Amino acid sequence: MGRRGWLAGLLAMTVPGLGGQQPPPQNSAPAAPLVPGIQPGVTNRFVTLYAGNTIINPTGIFVYSGTPGAGDLVASIVHNAGTDQYGNHYLAGIASYSFAEACSLDGGFQFFYRGSLSAGWTQAAELATDPGQDLLLTSNGEITANGNVIG
Repeated sequence: MGRRGWLAGLLAMTVPGLGGQQPPPQNSAPAAPLVPGIQPGVTNRFVTLYAGNTIINPTGIFVYSGTPGAGDLVASIVHNAGTDQYGNHYLAGIASYSFAEACSLDGGFQFFYRGSLSAGWTQAAELATDPGQDLLLTSNGEITANGNVIG
C-alpha cells in the first residue's frame, strides 16, 4: 500500500461520513444513550442567550421594549432583586414595569411599587392571604374601595 492509500484509509477512519468515527472530544462526559430530557455533559455552565428584546442569563429572564438598554425593561423573572447590566433596577419574582409604577408576584404575595428603573423602587402596597384564607391588603397610604376610604 502506498502513502496515498494509507492516508486515505486513515481519513476514512476519522472523518464523519467516510465510515469512521471521530475520537471523543477532550474533557467530555462518557457516552450515554440518548433519551429525551437533560443530557449528561458539562454542568454549572450557562451561556447568556439574546433573543431580540429578551435576555436569558443565570440571573433570570429580562424583557425590554425594543433594544435592551437603560429605561427599556418591561418585565423580569428573577429570584432576587438587583440591577441589570444597563442600570435598570429590577424586582424579585415575576415583575412588570411601567413609567413610575411596577408590580411583582413573589411567593404568593402581590407587591405594588412606585419609583423608576433608574432610581429604584419603593413598596407602596401588598396583597396577600393568610392561613385562614383571609385577604390582607397593606398600604403605605389610604385604602379606597368603591370611592370610599376604608383604611
